[in-house]
Amino acid sequence: VISQSLSKYSNSDAIIYVGCGERGNEMSEVLRDFPELTMEVNGITTSIMKRTALVANTSNMPVAAREASIYTGITLSEYFR
Repeated sequence: VISQSLSKYSNSDAIIYVGCGERGNEMSEVLRDFPELTMEVNGITTSIMKRTALVANTSNMPVAAREASIYTGITLSEYFR
């Protein structure tokens, strides 16, 4: 809920969501709810998913893969900075 609220009310060009060690159900909830959220940019209402990159790595994945997802999120964020 907090991440969705931050995404909805932030004025940013790109939103990078890193789900590192999240439960699979929580990530499916994000995929289900994010397309419904919209934001207004320059007077135009657009879906948040058009500006969002999701890096999902669930809790049943190996620890090394979870660590790699953090660096993937950082790399994406630095690219859009």
